[in-house]
Formats: sequence, structure tokens, C-alpha cells
Amino acid sequence: MIINRRYFSEFDWISFLIAISLSLIGIAFIYSATRDASRTLFLWRQLIWLACSLILFAMVMLIDYHTLTDHVHFLYGFGLIFLLGVLVFGSEVRGHRSWLRIGTIALQPSEFVKIVTILALVRFLSRGNKEHLSGSEIALAAGITSVPMLLVMLEGDLGSAMTFLPVLGCMTLVCGLKRKFVVISVVAALSVAPVAWFSLKNYQRQRIVTTFNSELDPKGVGYQAQQSKIAIGSGGVLGKGIFQGTQSQLGFLPARHTDFIFAVLTEEAGLAGALAVLGLYFWLLQRVVGFTRAARDRSGMLLVVGVASLLAFHLLINVGMVLGLIPIMGIPLPLLSYGGSSLMSTFLGLGLILNVQARRFFY
Repeated sequence: MIINRRYFSEFDWISFLIAISLSLIGIAFIYSATRDASRTLFLWRQLIWLACSLILFAMVMLIDYHTLTDHVHFLYGFGLIFLLGVLVFGSEVRGHRSWLRIGTIALQPSEFVKIVTILALVRFLSRGNKEHLSGSEIALAAGITSVPMLLVMLEGDLGSAMTFLPVLGCMTLVCGLKRKFVVISVVAALSVAPVAWFSLKNYQRQRIVTTFNSELDPKGVGYQAQQSKIAIGSGGVLGKGIFQGTQSQLGFLPARHTDFIFAVLTEEAGLAGALAVLGLYFWLLQRVVGFTRAARDRSGMLLVVGVASLLAFHLLINVGMVLGLIPIMGIPLPLLSYGGSSLMSTFLGLGLILNVQARRFFY
């Protein structure tokens, strides 16, 4: 495989360095949140996951994204097999079975299947160049998305399952949705809402209810939200200083190094630190969204839209649940939260985006 020099000259170093900066900030606060309990175990694991992520990032950068979309049916099939494998052989963590263990290594296949589903949608939706999608095309796109989404729901991971929806919505929207299909989608969503409510498990319904009043169950379902808000509020403008957060250091905040890492950051770095980190996220997303205009073809544009919508949804939901504005859904904060599967899948997505950007002048 021959890559000419112009390809490397078009590499977007700014976006890459923003992602690296966020990852290193995450590692610092993961260490702060876990140093008393694990000494340096989580620190070294996350550094290893970051190294693995950069290797995957480099690999996906060197492969033309068209090659990936052309062979995505193999990737999609393997992804579904892994999701089925999780249902049979998976390990249960925090109430849902979504992990595959290989020795001491635990991976969450659903994180990688999200990226594969985006590639599958790119291949399907990039065919033709019509102004609007037909009803059958929308139905097929929904089918491509719903199969892995339903398998993830069967694992009990409702939060991860929900992340497939904004990807489908954004990608079909940019392809052209007639107003009647938008109306039909809204009406259908409202119609199934009561059924969906009663199909939720009891603790999932309680999470939604306690979002609006966490004091209803302050020692149970509302405990995480209460402790998160206490941590954020106690940080003030400049924070208590790294290693000085009482909620995180004393272990009052559950899942502090994973889903609630943003609460740890805000307590120890304050409002100023939180705004700085959010500024880096928005800068990264602003650059990424700008790549849609420079993409050389419809496939590249859709690929950027799909990954960007996934990252934006993760950011919005995680920060919202940490602030107590959204029910707790177990969705990690991209690049900051501890976890190899989330970190690697995020860098895979960013690799695909920068792949599109770097190849925009290649024909």
C-alpha cells in the first residue's frame, strides 16, 4: 500500500492533539479518583488502552475509508456474532450483560459495533444522489440500525442501545427526509412511549422519576445524582485542587472514574476547568463538523456526520446525567472516562473522520 506525502501533509494535527489532550486530562483525573483504592492500577491500564487506541487509530488512517465501506458486510456480520456471543458468554456488570472477558481483559463489543453500524449506513445511504430518501430506503436504514440496537437492548444496556438512534436520525436527515416522514417518526415515537415506559425495568423507571426529584430516593436510585451534584457544587469556580476532592477521594461518588469522571473533574478543577474541557470538546466537534463541507464525496460526508453525531450524543448525555438533568444511562464520556472499549472505539471513529479529511483531494 503506497501513501504519498500529500496524504500526511493533509493530516489534521489540531484535531488529533485535542483528542490526545482530552485523553491525558482524563487519565490525570482517573488517577486522582482511584489512587487510594488501586494505587496506580487504573492509571497504567488506561495508559495501555490509550496506546492500543493510537495503534488502531493509525491502522484505520492508513486504509482508504472506501475499502472499509466496501467490505463492511463482513464487519457487520462479525459485529452481530460478537453481540450474540455476549448474550451467551458475556459477563454481567452493573446489572447488564454487555462484556466479553478474555483472561483479565474485558471488552464491550457494542462500542465497536456502533462504528461498524455507521460504516454500514454509509454504504447503504451513499448509493445514488437523490434529493430525498424514499420510504423503503428509510425502512432499510432503520433495519440496519435496529438489529444491533435490539441485541444491545437484550443485553440490558439501554443507554448504549439509545446511542444508535441519533446516528440514524442525523445520517438520514442529511440525506434528505421529507416532512411527512419526520412527522410520522415523531408520531410513532409518541405512540410507543407508553409501551416503552411499562417495558422498562423498575430501576430504570425509578431513574427517570428521580431525575426530576432525586430526594425521592436519596439513598437508593437517587444517590448517584445527589452525590454528583454535591461534588460539582462544592468545586466552586477554581475547584479544590487535584487529589483534594472530598466526594471522589472519600468514595462517596459511585462510578467516579467511569461514568462520573466529569463530576470528579468539576469538583477538583472547578467551573473553570469544566468549561475549559467542554471548550476542547466543542472545538473538536466544530472542526469535525466542518470536515463535512470538505469531504470529497457523499460517503465521506456521511461518515463524518455519523461519527460526529455519536460523539456529540455521548457528550450531551453524559454531562446531562452528571448534572442531574438527564436520567442516569451508563454512557461514558468520550476520551475522559476510564475504559478500553470506549477509548478505542472513539479513536477508531476519529481515525475515520481524519481519514476522510486527509483524502479529500485524492481521486
